[in-house]
Amino acid sequence: MTSVFVAAFVLFAILNVVTRRFGLLSTVLGVIVIISSQGYSLLWEAQNNLPAIMLFLPLGILSFYLSLVLSNLNLRAVRSYFPPKRIFWFYLITDRFSTLRLLLVSLYEELLWRGTLPFVVGNVWLGLVSSAILFSLIHVNKRREVFLAEIGDIFVFAVLQGVLLILFENIYLLIFTHTIRNLLIYHWALHKCGDRSEAELPIHVRG
Repeated sequence: MTSVFVAAFVLFAILNVVTRRFGLLSTVLGVIVIISSQGYSLLWEAQNNLPAIMLFLPLGILSFYLSLVLSNLNLRAVRSYFPPKRIFWFYLITDRFSTLRLLLVSLYEELLWRGTLPFVVGNVWLGLVSSAILFSLIHVNKRREVFLAEIGDIFVFAVLQGVLLILFENIYLLIFTHTIRNLLIYHWALHKCGDRSEAELPIHVRG
């Protein structure tokens, strides 16, 4: 039964890439996949490699800067947003709704893409690579001029998250690292867009 839900999720996730009309349905199917998967387990319990969780902040920041380099294809974007603390820590506290929203998004995505799908496939390495490919495809923006850059950025991030999973076997590390990256990207976009509202931000930034 789990394989049926996985197949349905993949189908509607791909359809959503093309049509942008099945996002909610694919998300619901993703939740069902997480819940129904018999292979899913938190081998990553709180006491398992607990010190590794403390790596989330530097790993999240490094992932963010790597994203700037890959998606902009130059080092100038990194220099334009250094250090991140000048804007990030302020928004982290004052914009609590966005912080919570991005945390929940990271929780869902890591449980699905790294915590469930690779183990449903049967081969963890094959599962991580295949899930990274699909993960990057469903996150791309339709703007053709940055299409390949976005795919490359998100694919590299997904692969690195998979490596962290193998090395530390700790899902909490992945969730918090993902959250830090998302928060930095979100507030960097706000910083670059000036005082424009969230509705005016690029689609891939708004999530």
